[in-house]
Amino acid sequence: MEKHVEEVIETLMLQWDNELAMQARFEEGYEDGHNDAIEFVAINMLRSGMTVDKIKELTQLSSERIRELEKNTRS
Repeated sequence: MEKHVEEVIETLMLQWDNELAMQARFEEGYEDGHNDAIEFVAINMLRSGMTVDKIKELTQLSSERIRELEKNTRS
């Protein structure tokens, strides 16, 4: 095994798709930030008096999550 370490490492590096890895990291970060932004908008909708059903329709958040946000905005 020790004789072939370089060959093993080269093979692994060739199989590693750097572009794919960067795309996965971007999507993960986007999803996190995207959800935060949607929840921020939902909070503002709640503050403006919009109904939970309308917010659910526009944001695709669950009714439960919108109600949690509503509780947190009152605290």
